[in-house]
Amino acid sequence: MDRLHGSGFRHRSRHRHLFCGRKCDDCRAVGHRQHLSPDAQYHQAAQPQSGSVSVSPSTGQGASQTFTFVFNDPVSSTNIAYGEILINARQVTSGACYIHWDAIGNRISLRDDADQSWLGPVAPGGDGTLANTQCVLSPASAVVTGSGAGATLSLNVAFTNLFAGGPGFSGGKMAVFMQEQSAASAVGWTQAGTWQGAFAFTPVSVTPGAGSGNSQVFTFVLDGLYAGDSINLVLTTSTAFGTMQFFDNACGIAMFDPTSTQVALFGDVSINEIDGNLGTGPPLRNSQCALDTTNSSAVLWGTTLTLRLAFAFDPSFIGQKDIYVFGPGSGYSNGASLASIGTFTVTPATPMPQTITFPLLSDTKVGVPPFTITATSSSGLPVAFVSNDSAACAISDATVTIIGAGTCSITASQPGNADYSAATPVTQSFAIKATIPRIITRRR
Repeated sequence: MDRLHGSGFRHRSRHRHLFCGRKCDDCRAVGHRQHLSPDAQYHQAAQPQSGSVSVSPSTGQGASQTFTFVFNDPVSSTNIAYGEILINARQVTSGACYIHWDAIGNRISLRDDADQSWLGPVAPGGDGTLANTQCVLSPASAVVTGSGAGATLSLNVAFTNLFAGGPGFSGGKMAVFMQEQSAASAVGWTQAGTWQGAFAFTPVSVTPGAGSGNSQVFTFVLDGLYAGDSINLVLTTSTAFGTMQFFDNACGIAMFDPTSTQVALFGDVSINEIDGNLGTGPPLRNSQCALDTTNSSAVLWGTTLTLRLAFAFDPSFIGQKDIYVFGPGSGYSNGASLASIGTFTVTPATPMPQTITFPLLSDTKVGVPPFTITATSSSGLPVAFVSNDSAACAISDATVTIIGAGTCSITASQPGNADYSAATPVTQSFAIKATIPRIITRRR
């Protein structure tokens, strides 16, 4: 509604922003949020000076950085109500690293991926982290200082691998936008700097880094991993980098999220995966190896993944294998030859020993019916018999047939298998007496 003043001039009763004094339409244009009541009047003579924002370093590259964000008020830093930081390829607050600093309450918040709600707040020096898919904030190490007209927020920002691999970081630098609101001024979104992200992933180690055997429990330590990151590990002799054939006829797994226990063992043809979960379920097998899921595990602590994988290797997979780890930013798709982080030589299994228990055999005589003998092996494998004197006795399976008088010598043997070596043969002998005809004499 218009009001008539004594001077005869007509002024619109449009409400003004609490801090900048601009019209509401102007406030919305720069993203301001707090307003006076509708009865507040606008006076051109009250227009304040502008504040300013800046960031240090204003440009650079890396997977994480402690930034110093500076918010200036023309009068005093105590007038600042809040400051905001937006790190993204474009001035878009969804799918971004969008940070809000409440200067009055001295609290830090992070916007969620969908730009629907704030995560936090957490006070500088407080416990925990704030994380979305784009970045992770560490309020525990944050420091806020104020002096004169400037307020400074020092905050560590770690960029996720998904964000580093996004269209902004892979195709160019991210922009660092800032804005502030204070009692004396307001600064709308202003580009204060640029930043080039980098992949944080690093394969730290594998234990053992070298060894041999037909089975092995490997412990991988991988750093710089975030939710949603995929990793591949493989033992192979292939040099077909840049192709999926690199994983064919190999022993390798894919893990699709370090926060999950789900894994897949590559098939003989790698696109045929065998799915399972670490810590439970039956072994996952291909023609090269078997992953014992029950005795395998994954633990993510911060951004460091400790992966314990228990493999048993097939005898056909013998020979030295290179151990490769692929993660965000180190993928095989570029076709470049990559250095392995270790080697392992698959050797044939060492068979376990076994013994034969073959009891003594009693003497007998010609004419007795066939009889059965027994012998056992410590492995539980079946024992075979052979007669060493075919003129005295014959044996079929475990049945002995007496042929004639003499000494019958029988040997028990067990040839072994992939798990057991051949047993030492055991021989037992017994005497076979001739039958003496009975002579009957008649009395006269």
